[in-house]
Amino acid sequence: MAQGPPLARRTVLQAGFAQEVLEHPECPKIREAGLAIAIKQMYELISKFDPVTFMESSPDDPAGYSRVLNSLSKLAEIGLR
Repeated sequence: MAQGPPLARRTVLQAGFAQEVLEHPECPKIREAGLAIAIKQMYELISKFDPVTFMESSPDDPAGYSRVLNSLSKLAEIGLR
């Protein structure tokens, strides 16, 4: 595995995962791969979340808050199935 900056390692891991899905479609199913990607993206969003910045930008984008909550609830629902 590549030893480099975290972004480079993450990119290599993501490319390897994508290649695995494409080469072995019976392995992780596409739906499961999509869910894993969505969860990863939500994790990145949550890990970088700054409540102060969010509250300052909320008046400019009130629909953004709803989108985030909607995405989290959908992921939670899928995870419970």
